[in-house]
Amino acid sequence: MIALLRFAIRWGVLLALLPGIFGLWALLWERLPHALEHRKLAEAVVTILLGWGLHRFLRRGNGRLADFISFLDTLEHELTHGIVALLFLHPPSTLHVTERKGGHIRLKQSNWMISLAPYLFPLWTAFAALLMLIVEQDLVSIFLTITLFLYGIFLSRLMSELHPKQTDLRDNGLFHSYLVVALFHLLLLPTIIFSAAGIIGWREYFSSFFDYYPLFFEMVKKALHSRGIG
Repeated sequence: MIALLRFAIRWGVLLALLPGIFGLWALLWERLPHALEHRKLAEAVVTILLGWGLHRFLRRGNGRLADFISFLDTLEHELTHGIVALLFLHPPSTLHVTERKGGHIRLKQSNWMISLAPYLFPLWTAFAALLMLIVEQDLVSIFLTITLFLYGIFLSRLMSELHPKQTDLRDNGLFHSYLVVALFHLLLLPTIIFSAAGIIGWREYFSSFFDYYPLFFEMVKKALHSRGIG
């Protein structure tokens, strides 16, 4: 019974988010023609690609720098587990991180959101983005570049960790895990790029997320009615 309830919650949360995701994609699609003419959009994309490419290049080395980058990747992964676990009131008891042999965190309880957190939330990117809120206005553009660069690094780490043997993914079902990660980043990636380019604002962003629910349910109602249901 508990396993069935967990299954229902896991897929229920995902399905409940779909109307909002469609709404956001509708907004992004509407702004795409204008975005393609925007210089800052290209700059944001290039910065992310630079972070991604440099990380992949340096991780392939065998020196101390490669070991340090591997350590930071593992630290970000395990800390993200721990922070999300704290949000669910499941504080970790131990945290172990190595340079090349991975790491682990011990939790008394877990759930699928805690398990998948490192594949969804770019921790170092979030820290840099938060710093933009407190630094002087003259430094905002610098921290924006750092944020985009760190997100590119995160995408590189994500690509390295998204393999079928990954325990976090297997424990939550590969299909569900890959679907959640794909939907999340198909939303997060364009959101970061469009926001960095100043093409959409956060108030408009969240408004489009919630405004689409009535339209979505109306579309479902019409589809059911056309089939003689309801």
